[in-house]
Amino acid sequence: MIEPIGNPKYTCDDNGQWWYHSTSSGIARRTRCKIKTCEQCREEYVISTYHAKASRFCTKTCAGLAHRGLGTRRGPRSGRWKGGRSTRAGYTIIWAPDHHSIPASSSRKYVAEHRLVMEEMLGRPLLPSEQVHHRNGVRDDNRPENLELWNRSHPDGTRLADVPHCPTCACFKH
Repeated sequence: MIEPIGNPKYTCDDNGQWWYHSTSSGIARRTRCKIKTCEQCREEYVISTYHAKASRFCTKTCAGLAHRGLGTRRGPRSGRWKGGRSTRAGYTIIWAPDHHSIPASSSRKYVAEHRLVMEEMLGRPLLPSEQVHHRNGVRDDNRPENLELWNRSHPDGTRLADVPHCPTCACFKH
């Protein structure tokens, strides 16, 4: 049974009907109430029929969370959900909240698609020193034949296959 905590003006009669009791101009009045479900937390709450049309949330806290886009309306439950694919700086990103590269405390839940494709090609997670390069320069072209693995511990623009095994190596040929 629903209990309007902290507000003695709401009462429930023997038939299960909720009422709001008010006194205006010294006259006691009662208004029929409705039971509604909060759009944010999904809890049921009691509201006067006078305010029921405009009421969407049980508390100001839930209203604030919903209007700022916080709380339970993230990912697939969001009104702006587009299937988990988006673009950022020209790169395609994929919704992957359980990916190994995302710390549990992070609010970031997307991973670059080219990194996921390369991990699948290699059969292992990418190392922090590894970078995925698009051969044709098109950032959203994530075909396996267009991707190559680079090593960030070497100068930028160095392919992993082109790195000499020692700084003075004479066997390194261009």
